[in-house]
Amino acid sequence: MTTIAFDGRTIAADGLSTAGDEPVAWDTMKLRLGPKCIYAFSGEGGALFEPTIEWWEKGRKPGDQPKPTDGERWCMVIVDASGCYTVTSHQPYPTRWNPPQAWGSGCDYALGAMHAGANAYQAVQVASRLNLKTGGTIVAWDVARTLGLQTETQAAE
Repeated sequence: MTTIAFDGRTIAADGLSTAGDEPVAWDTMKLRLGPKCIYAFSGEGGALFEPTIEWWEKGRKPGDQPKPTDGERWCMVIVDASGCYTVTSHQPYPTRWNPPQAWGSGCDYALGAMHAGANAYQAVQVASRLNLKTGGTIVAWDVARTLGLQTETQAAE
């Protein structure tokens, strides 16, 4: 599983991958940079991350959404200049989220940490200490910098 956290400025994800309850990798990259957005992926069916990105970029027709097998459940987070959205294995229509927000097995811990003042990176750190399915290398990206967006501070200069 995974924990993804978004605080409105930064998106972060852990690197732990499991097969059932067995850790299989500690440095899985769960963030991807698209042409105008950042993608993050949580849940079972990690092999569907790239096909789901391709589906999203090709117009995201609901009937063409990659289908999970064996009841797998996943969530793809999309952050772009207009906001934060998710699509899931069972919901092909984008749902908009306001920060702070978190997804995955450690989402409750991460969300609680952000409400207590932590940033997204720190929130995933908290989740990795409290949730057995969160851990490994944590990656965090500043959304404005990563996407090359002009911030209010830059506009004022």
